[in-house]
Amino acid sequence: MTEKLYCKNSKMRENDADVVSVEKKDGKYRTVLDKTCFFPEGGGQQSDTGFIRNTAVLHVEEVDGVIYHISADKPDFTVGDTVRCRIDWEKRFARMQAHSGEHIVSGIVHKLFGFENVGFHMDDTLMTVDFSGYLTKEQLKDVECAANRAVYENVPINTFYAEQRPEITDCRSKLPTLRNPRLVEIAGYDICACCAPHVSQTGEIGIIKILSSASHRGGVRITLICGKTAYNELSARYSDILRLSDMLCAPHGGVPDAVSDLIVRNEALKRELSLQKEAVLKRIADATEHSDGNLCVFADGLNSDDVRKLAVMLRDRCEGLCVVLSGNDDTGYAFAITSPGIKLRAVSKEINSALSGRGGGKDDMLQGRFAAKRHDIEQYFSAGEFGDK
Repeated sequence: MTEKLYCKNSKMRENDADVVSVEKKDGKYRTVLDKTCFFPEGGGQQSDTGFIRNTAVLHVEEVDGVIYHISADKPDFTVGDTVRCRIDWEKRFARMQAHSGEHIVSGIVHKLFGFENVGFHMDDTLMTVDFSGYLTKEQLKDVECAANRAVYENVPINTFYAEQRPEITDCRSKLPTLRNPRLVEIAGYDICACCAPHVSQTGEIGIIKILSSASHRGGVRITLICGKTAYNELSARYSDILRLSDMLCAPHGGVPDAVSDLIVRNEALKRELSLQKEAVLKRIADATEHSDGNLCVFADGLNSDDVRKLAVMLRDRCEGLCVVLSGNDDTGYAFAITSPGIKLRAVSKEINSALSGRGGGKDDMLQGRFAAKRHDIEQYFSAGEFGDK
């Protein structure tokens, strides 16, 4: 069994230990120490990383009470050596801030609404927490406010084993059948079974922020950030607001109104542009003469939707295929093909094959893109007859 120093002191960054065993398995090296400050993955929290002497520890896991320190490189120590262990403290502390913040939020949700934490995932950017019942946006605001009040109060966070406090008969736990579980108590806010290291005072968390929420399996999933991660994320978002403020020539607090006004003006411009495009398409259609065979029309600056609209306008100005295209020889041509009588799906494969085309559609409309040159497209449709009317 490995002595778990992280359970006794979550802020221990280094320790000396004796090497019990070193084995190679699945291409990696697994080191067992007689004691360690490295936390193995568990309780929803990722394992510590760091160094044993000069060997990088990439992952730590616990199996039947034995903690394995996993490295890619062959260790620079052997069994019986006394080695210095160092964890990546910045990463560990950020994770402790996050995990302690999650306990506060989960404890408050349980106390106010009776919902259980039924799912928890944490990485180095954010956390997601699943609750067994649905919470509205307003309710989550209240939870967030209460959680940050717990931070400001700087209450102690204590860890102990259940047998040390037999008077405690009720606690949150995903594994209620555990014998003598390790408990994490946040005074006045939560008591929960947990194997992970935590900060020792709530003030060390710094800030708790709920970013978003969504319905999930009959309950709600929230996305949460805490501590240094929250500070970095909110600072980046505020910098974005400052940039928008400068771009919109609006005060910081006026950015939402300025964006709303911009959206309204943009929609008005889109409607005006749409009307102008319709007028342009109509002028092109009015200027196009009737063809007894196929009709092939090239128009500059049209998107695929415009090409389709123009093809519909011109459908009855020919007896064969009505082909509308926009583009150039370098990038290819968007096309739409209609006909007053020909079933187009029957000729689609033939046309695509001849003009290096990609696309398809229904009997009354084909759309896609030709890679062929304009001269070849014009020659192909001027000479060809297609399908049965």
